[in-house]
Amino acid sequence: MSSPWWWTILNFFTVITFNVYLNDWMELLLSNAIIPFALIFWIYAYSYSMDIKYKKEITVLISVISLAYEILVLILLCMNPALLGYKINFEVLARSPLSLIFALATAIIIFITGILFSINSIRSVDRETHLRGYFLLIAFSLITLCAGFDALSWENIFIIVLIRLVLTLSSIFFYFGFFFPIRLSKNFIRKEESQ
Repeated sequence: MSSPWWWTILNFFTVITFNVYLNDWMELLLSNAIIPFALIFWIYAYSYSMDIKYKKEITVLISVISLAYEILVLILLCMNPALLGYKINFEVLARSPLSLIFALATAIIIFITGILFSINSIRSVDRETHLRGYFLLIAFSLITLCAGFDALSWENIFIIVLIRLVLTLSSIFFYFGFFFPIRLSKNFIRKEESQ
């Protein structure tokens, strides 16, 4: 779900380690080519964990659309990368209308399915799953907010820093939602029981 930001992570790592920036082509590849696979894996996991009636059909449909976009991304990267976007500065890529529409559509799909997944967890009779649902609800809301703002390619450094901070916060909530530490879970449940 954090795939749109992998290019910034890798760029930061290469600058710190080797004092080398990724070239624009590589940044466009990383910011566009990973999103379709992230969407496919998420929809597959969501459909099968929620036991949706048409899970196979939904997964196939999303896979076909995502792979078609992936092929288009690879073709455009070889022929005319500017049709995917261009770099504004070290931390910001401006998306083209094509990549912006796909990124926003992906964010909306992940937000809707993530909220449904979170609500399903909140309704669980298992207290730990119930608690995880709240963390996931916050995480999906925050990451969608980040994706929406980031897709618009803000140039203001304050907005960029704010987006990265909220993204980090959403990662922490995802951690608690999916890998809630047992010790912390027991403390939360104990406090809930005492109220």
